[in-house]
Amino acid sequence: MALVQIAACTLSLSFYSVLAWQVYEHVGSFKSSPQPLNPLVFMSVYFTCALQCKYGLMIGDGSIVLANAVGMLVSACGLFAVYFVVGNGNNNNIAILTRAHMERQMFKFLGAFTVFGFAVYEGWIGEAGVGRTASIVSVAVYIVPVWSVITRLRSRDLARYPQLFEPETRSLSNDCLLAVNTLASVTWAVYGMHLGDPWIALPNAFGFLCCLCQVFFMYFRSKRFDLFKLYNLK
Repeated sequence: MALVQIAACTLSLSFYSVLAWQVYEHVGSFKSSPQPLNPLVFMSVYFTCALQCKYGLMIGDGSIVLANAVGMLVSACGLFAVYFVVGNGNNNNIAILTRAHMERQMFKFLGAFTVFGFAVYEGWIGEAGVGRTASIVSVAVYIVPVWSVITRLRSRDLARYPQLFEPETRSLSNDCLLAVNTLASVTWAVYGMHLGDPWIALPNAFGFLCCLCQVFFMYFRSKRFDLFKLYNLK
């Protein structure tokens, strides 16, 4: 099972490498994109990785600590890169939020993170509590993109996700991100089942299902009318 552990950690590191590549595509090269970056994604990923990293430390699992420590670093770098590039205006080619809005959201996340960290430090929240919280946040992070796509499909607001439906705006980094995330999720789920740890197995199994849903949408991205027929849209 050590091979599964190594594979899961390697795939997670690959996922964060692709995420860094995506940040460079949008920010480092200053290119416009059909899908501007959402800083809230980086905040959510950072918070999730921090929780999972703490849980890995509690159970003494180095692979979980390593993978999520790198995730914290990449998401923090991505967040601040977007923050400093956007400036005071709202550059729709880079990010979907203004700097002022980003600051408000960062203070909210920082406040929640501080309160939770203090509770863990004081011993009010134990190992199971950290694992449970990390699982809930992970599930939320996985379900948000799927729910957003379904909502916009039903409202016929396809312009927000052109890379899902128009082949000419397809992003290689998005495709790689989804592919690696799918493989990493199922590998971590298998590893969690081997350990008998529901806080590792369950959120990653759910994440694998969410990734499959996104793959399904991407497969039909150039078949807009089939999607309308599938959801009985008129």
